[in-house]
Amino acid sequence: ATIGTVYFYISDFYCKEFFLDSIHSEYAGDAAVAFEIDGIGATCEGKWAYEYGLASGSGDLTATLGGSDLGLLLDLEKDESDYMATGAVVRSCSTDINIATLDFGGSLLGWIADMFSTAIAEVIESGVNGQVCELVEEKAGDALTE
Repeated sequence: ATIGTVYFYISDFYCKEFFLDSIHSEYAGDAAVAFEIDGIGATCEGKWAYEYGLASGSGDLTATLGGSDLGLLLDLEKDESDYMATGAVVRSCSTDINIATLDFGGSLLGWIADMFSTAIAEVIESGVNGQVCELVEEKAGDALTE
């Protein structure tokens, strides 16, 4: 028998205060450059809310990313002289975003959110992993021309 369904929402989620341990780059041949960024961390904030029957709660969410990695392979676009890179296209991008801590504040019932913190962290990690590569693909060429 089921008791009911808990609906959990995360909104207005953003990350700031980024840091990283190391960046390694190398020429990958055929006008390509490979980057490996290790030890990425950040502080992220947002809002959370839940609904369970007639009960509900909400508050602020703080997450700390730590030990996250990014791998990137860029194909360089060159000018007519074949000397100067004028843009880049992402050939491949992979991320491994890890949430080190997750804190639910703002409501006396924040402990309910804490009960689901592992599952919630996995959903956030999955979402951030997808968005990082989308952002890199969108901005990679712009970074060389600005």
